Order: sequence, then C-alpha cells, then structure tokens
Amino acid sequence: MSKKVKIYLSDEGFGHIVRQNAIHSELKKMIPDLQTTIQTEKHLEVAKNIFGKAEYISKHGNIIWIKKKNGSPDIN
Repeated sequence: MSKKVKIYLSDEGFGHIVRQNAIHSELKKMIPDLQTTIQTEKHLEVAKNIFGKAEYISKHGNIIWIKKKNGSPDIN
C-alpha cells in the first residue's frame, strides 16, 4: 500500500513553505515512495520550484489572516 500526504500551504508569505519542505524532506527519507499532494493558490509556482515532483492543487487552503495596519495579526 502506498503512503500519501497532503500539504496545505498558506498563501501568506514564504516561511511556511520552507518549514513544510524541511518536514517533507525528512518524511521522504523515511518513506521514499511517499506520494505528495500540495495545495496552495497564491504561491503555486514557488511551491513547484521548492517541492519538485508532487501533485499540485491550485486552490485556497482556507488559511486566512486578518491583519492590523502594522501587519500584526488582528486577534479579535
């Protein structure tokens, strides 16, 4: 049975892509035949360049930030 993983990437910034790629790289070392699906919308091309071979879904991942004018999260 093949192993599968789906990674949802926020469309906010690029730090999460780097962190998720580090986790994905370690998973691939443990499970070489891992089948990966990556979902993002805004940074799809960046994700393809970083993750390489995978299935990609161009769709918003329902991860939304509401920010204040200074860029910090609006907790309320």
